[in-house]
Amino acid sequence: MTYRQIFKHRSVWMGFAMLLVVFFHAPYRFTSSILKNIHLFGYGGVDIFVFSSGLGCAFSYFRTNNLYRYMKKRLLRVYPSYILFMLAWIPGYCYFFGQMPPRFMIGNLLGIQHFAISQYAINWYFPFIVLIYFFSPFIIEVIQRVKKIYQFLIIIFVLMLFPVPFYGHIDYIIMAARLPIYAIGVYLALHFDQDQKVSKKMVALLGTALIFGLILLKYFHRTYDYVYLYRFGLWWFPFIFITPGLCFLISWFCEKLSVINLKLSEIITGLLSYIGSISLELYLIHIYFLNVYNKYYPEPEILIASAAILSSFAAAILLKKVSDFLKKVLKLQ
Repeated sequence: MTYRQIFKHRSVWMGFAMLLVVFFHAPYRFTSSILKNIHLFGYGGVDIFVFSSGLGCAFSYFRTNNLYRYMKKRLLRVYPSYILFMLAWIPGYCYFFGQMPPRFMIGNLLGIQHFAISQYAINWYFPFIVLIYFFSPFIIEVIQRVKKIYQFLIIIFVLMLFPVPFYGHIDYIIMAARLPIYAIGVYLALHFDQDQKVSKKMVALLGTALIFGLILLKYFHRTYDYVYLYRFGLWWFPFIFITPGLCFLISWFCEKLSVINLKLSEIITGLLSYIGSISLELYLIHIYFLNVYNKYYPEPEILIASAAILSSFAAAILLKKVSDFLKKVLKLQ
């Protein structure tokens, strides 16, 4: 397989990641150890998003070859849907959770409220991804100049130290701990010819890292409590090792399935790709719906929770269609 065959399935990665995140947030309880672990570690879907964003930003940056066009394209990918969502979320927040001061409404519309008082923000992910977009040109230019693998490993080591000043600050460490996996995505986009075959050495490296990351993840969760894991970033660090190998494995599965059963492959990859295409809208809406659910149902109600989740899929599709329509009418595409 070539890197082009691997990277062409990024939308499938994102669809798979979105399902993991929705499953992670769902208020379900399981007796099956397999489902318990998938549910517990579903937050790793965000790392797949961040890894994929590293690849996407690097490809986009050099394809546009213009900083202004790059930023315009990146921001237009996320802000129209986000602002439309906010126009519904802010009144909804005031109705369900109490009044929101006007300055916090403005902060949410701009997507920066999480950096001020996070209790009034919908979530941390959107401001993080926008922040990443702004710093991407610098990160990409630095990583482009890397000539030796040890130089890149030094960059990763420095980025792994970046969360240290934020130890104990959950609102920020959840973002800082994701920077290494973003940088790995950028590195793969810049330093590997897409028509080059994935070598056996790379497969062995990614496979070893994946297994090591899974062992590390399980060890951390067995050894430390939730507060400790969250406070020091150990909740997310194992996914630096897990994510690239997992994404390559998904692409390999897609390619093999297309050979074994093309029709089934088209159905599965098409569905996951479509979910990936509405991932931002679904991410925002399902959190909102589940927040409302949690307010009225502190104890799990499987049918009602499932209805809230399924409704979020329908609402996300609608939001995406309205956003695309407005961008077309306003000639923002």
